[in-house]
Amino acid sequence: MSTLDSVETLRNRNGITVLVSNRGGAIRSVLAPDRAGRIERICLEYGDDRDYVDDPAYFGVLVGRVANRISNSRFAIDGSSYVLEANEGVHHLHGGNTGLSRVHWKTNRGKDEAEEWIDLHHTSPDGAGGYPGNLSLHARYRLTAMGRLSLSLSARTDRTTPVAL
Repeated sequence: MSTLDSVETLRNRNGITVLVSNRGGAIRSVLAPDRAGRIERICLEYGDDRDYVDDPAYFGVLVGRVANRISNSRFAIDGSSYVLEANEGVHHLHGGNTGLSRVHWKTNRGKDEAEEWIDLHHTSPDGAGGYPGNLSLHARYRLTAMGRLSLSLSARTDRTTPVAL
């Protein structure tokens, strides 16, 4: 991990633990008890923190501005053409080299009797990766006392721009 990386932990009373990194909002690990009560890892994860820096598999990260491939790294909106970073040959994949999976998100934690949560915030500036508009993003990971893990995402922009998280 770089010195800018941090990992937040969600835990519940049933022994479930979820580790979330501020780099890309990645779920780094999920530990849960099996039928015999043994704590087991239940998601794909890298064994070395350094592997998350240039993760080609996008394990557990928040992806975008557009989670998919944009052919020839180009698109048009309202008569204006935009050229994006090409990071898969001539194509643009998952937000490019400066996509959401590669940036550091600001984190805040919260907790009440029913659940714990981690809020992540990031602002992608106008022109990042070639995209128009400032994009304000919010992600919330929740872990309930009953063991439900959920993710909610929201985005706001000041210009018309593609967003597909």
